[in-house]
Amino acid sequence: CFHHHFVEETGLTPMVYVRDKRLRLGRQLLHNSRLSVGEIAARVGYSSQSAFTAALSRHFGETPTALRKRQPGDK
Repeated sequence: CFHHHFVEETGLTPMVYVRDKRLRLGRQLLHNSRLSVGEIAARVGYSSQSAFTAALSRHFGETPTALRKRQPGDK
């Protein structure tokens, strides 16, 4: 089945893979645009800014504001 083959190839479930892609795109938009957090949330498929903020904070360990201030190469 698709799920099994996907996990075998990527090491991730399809849901985790898609969530990771969405959050990485959101982080990229925070770094490279002046779009509001709410607009970025909508563009990457979140129904609310708060859901996007919570997911981003869980995934990267920082708020959208902190991620926006940090440059992509910073640690």
